[in-house]
Amino acid sequence: MMIEVMIGVDIGGTPIKLGIIDKNGHMLHKWEIPTNKADNGVRILDDIWNLSVNIRKLS
Repeated sequence: MMIEVMIGVDIGGTPIKLGIIDKNGHMLHKWEIPTNKADNGVRILDDIWNLSVNIRKLS
């Protein structure tokens, strides 16, 4: 059975938070990684992508 979910991303100054949310708005899972501020934050989107790929592998 496939469940409809969304990924929410909060890009904060300290942690970046990702969450899997169902269609009713319930948080199913959540993760945090440090915000990589090196080089004016150019790696932040890569970090979010890599975390998303790793989350996908877990499902």
